[in-house]
Amino acid sequence: MRGGHSVTGRPLAPLDTEAVRRFAATCGLVDFAVTATGSPMLAEHELAVAAIVAAEVPQARITLSYEFGYPGLREREADAIRNAALGPGAGRIADEVARELPGVPAYFARSGGGLVSAHYFRRFPLTCDRGAAASLVRGRAALDEGAGRVEIQHGVSDVALGPGARVPDGVAAAYGVAIQRPEAHVERIVQARGRAELDRVLRDARDEALTRVVSAGAAPGSAGIEEVTVNPLSYLPDGLYRVRVTAGGRPWAG
Repeated sequence: MRGGHSVTGRPLAPLDTEAVRRFAATCGLVDFAVTATGSPMLAEHELAVAAIVAAEVPQARITLSYEFGYPGLREREADAIRNAALGPGAGRIADEVARELPGVPAYFARSGGGLVSAHYFRRFPLTCDRGAAASLVRGRAALDEGAGRVEIQHGVSDVALGPGARVPDGVAAAYGVAIQRPEAHVERIVQARGRAELDRVLRDARDEALTRVVSAGAAPGSAGIEEVTVNPLSYLPDGLYRVRVTAGGRPWAG
């Protein structure tokens, strides 16, 4: 469909809102992945599509690619589609956990380490796609006080402890989950002409990361920024940066 922006935020074409409305009303779907060119810089068209879809399909589950932050269109599109496809299964898993553990706050392991709440897992199940493997690595490392090793061959990790150590994978993974805490990441492409403007967009990214980590299950008073990286983008106009902010906090107790 027509629409999208350049990497600098310049509109490439007006958004074809009528085409979006017709598709949403007639496709018979409830899970949607929305990807627009340039959305990590300016998410206006993805947000507009989401509003139209939600109006036409009130029960819709909508994934927006800009929330994954990658500058490349192919990577964002692939992750948005995978996230939307995993949504129904994630909902069933979260419901089953809630039935088995009524009244107990449930957390799910992130692929890159850290935890997310059931609410966040329902919305972004892709963030937990390799959560078990990440937890196993962290658990093994913690049980061996950092002296273990991780060997990865063809995408499958083998985790070893020191000689004579016998800890089942399930135990190590459970320990790895138990020592983690809620985390959230924000990744954006930003344009800043000068230090003052860059500081402003960094403040916005920090605020968004703090909001996300509370949504991921961190106690509001404990949320804090853990890491900020700012890298200028090569071979593009000056003033374009890739910003990544990580926030973390203690699990919410109740």
